[in-house]
Amino acid sequence: MLRRLAESSLGRLAITSYFMKKNKNQKGFTLIELLVSVSLFAIFVTIATGLFLSSIQGQRKVFSFQAVQDNSRYVTEFMAREMRMGKNFLVSGGNTLTFTNQKNETVIYCLVSNNIKRAVGAVCDANSSNLTSSEVVVVDKLEFLLSGGDVGDLKQPRITIVMKLHSSGTVSAVETSLNLQTTVSARKLES
Repeated sequence: MLRRLAESSLGRLAITSYFMKKNKNQKGFTLIELLVSVSLFAIFVTIATGLFLSSIQGQRKVFSFQAVQDNSRYVTEFMAREMRMGKNFLVSGGNTLTFTNQKNETVIYCLVSNNIKRAVGAVCDANSSNLTSSEVVVVDKLEFLLSGGDVGDLKQPRITIVMKLHSSGTVSAVETSLNLQTTVSARKLES
């Protein structure tokens, strides 16, 4: 009987109506409801993952910048402290500074292989002590500018330090760079 009823168009409508009534009384989800909910969940998870990844990348960039800034601050303060009490300043090649510190030692600051080096004595080379950490920072530029350093000009010597640094060993998306310039005045007048 169901077969004959299904073959007629009126019968198809009756069978469809019969099963729809039966489905409306049953609990559960239809296929379309399931697809919509899974799609919304997938969109939500994709957005949440993107936000999480971008926050991690931002955090890495901040840590990279902080490392470069800490390194540059240390180097600048270290050099400035020694230069303030120095005398007989001489800049050669723009990126090498030689002077006599308060212990009457000849101190040389120079740029060797993208590291700022400090030497006591006559030669500043790869064997000199590092002031920058090569694992953290790369020094692209180091320049010393001397004014008032001539003997007998009765001017207080001033050394301007110009540095350009960037983080080393990081992905280009989180690489940071820093341009820094400071001027240090020697406390002793050249005589």
